[in-house]
Amino acid sequence: TNKLTMSLKGAGAIRFWGFSPAVDVFKRADGQIEDGEADHKQPFNVLLVCPSDVRHILHTLSAAAIRETEQNQRQGAFEFTVYEEQPEALARQLLLLSIALDAEVPRRERAELLLEILSNTLLREKTASYLEGRAQMLRRMLAQEEGPMARLIDLSLLKMKERDALEEVIGSWFESFEFDVVRQRDERLRTYYEGRYDSRLNVLDWDYTMELQPIASIVHKVHFREWRMTGLAFELRDSNYIAPNRSLASFAAGRLRGASVFKRGFWGDVINSPFAAVGVECDDERFVKQKNGQHVKTACDVAFYNVLGWLTALETGRKFTIRAEDFEAFEYGASVATSGGMVKGFFGGRAPSPRIEEAEEA
Repeated sequence: TNKLTMSLKGAGAIRFWGFSPAVDVFKRADGQIEDGEADHKQPFNVLLVCPSDVRHILHTLSAAAIRETEQNQRQGAFEFTVYEEQPEALARQLLLLSIALDAEVPRRERAELLLEILSNTLLREKTASYLEGRAQMLRRMLAQEEGPMARLIDLSLLKMKERDALEEVIGSWFESFEFDVVRQRDERLRTYYEGRYDSRLNVLDWDYTMELQPIASIVHKVHFREWRMTGLAFELRDSNYIAPNRSLASFAAGRLRGASVFKRGFWGDVINSPFAAVGVECDDERFVKQKNGQHVKTACDVAFYNVLGWLTALETGRKFTIRAEDFEAFEYGASVATSGGMVKGFFGGRAPSPRIEEAEEA
């Protein structure tokens, strides 16, 4: 898979999203699968090293659900071992996975929430409240091993201090914790642009035209500019984004008056947009078609389609499809997608439940 990285200088100390599109790792491993994994007598084991988000997990499991339901190919258990260097990245992946599997929220709304929390520095107030609810659920899972995620997550590979760090990160997502993400992101931009800060619009226009457009032209210039300037990648019409996305707060090492310190702030990417992870590739060729030299859909639409597709397959085992008469109206935030629960989904009994192992150290 090609990386769509424009600059590592502004990538920050922590990666909150990946630099490459999602892959079905089971399909990618074709020809390298051991006998026990091929006949499903033992789980299919995957090691993900610093994936930054859960796109590979969701894509792999949704593809497996489709193979089992629509192609009658029996699927065995999956075990994902995730290695991340920072607890913030690991905590975020637990958060994103919990959103994807939240049966209480309709699929369309859940896809919007997942993309918003994955990518945006600012959230709607309702999303901020939802994030705090997810934090409460994850803290209960860590402390008491209770809740809907407990049967899917194995934290036994974490050392006690790593588990404590994970709990501390999740605890900082509550609205009582101050996080001035607008100011802190602006400080990062000033550091990155230096003397070019006042002309940063010209700089990012150059970056888009010369670096991004040749490899990912489906990312619209307006969306790219908005994200680079404000940190907002996915916006719904008539919505106000005023609450900080506390899941993007993290600690980074630095020096103060000659002493080593850890400073809490926004240390994520300010140059390479989250569109590369979820919004530049999909399995429906209609999304990448152009008319009169212009794309008929945007990276936001592709991302929405991808996430809806993953959620739909996990719940129903069926591929998410858009009828020809609905395609033009389908866009990020549109109501063409249907909702549904997870009672009889891929996680509900048609195949052995996948287990995700989280580890910070090998």
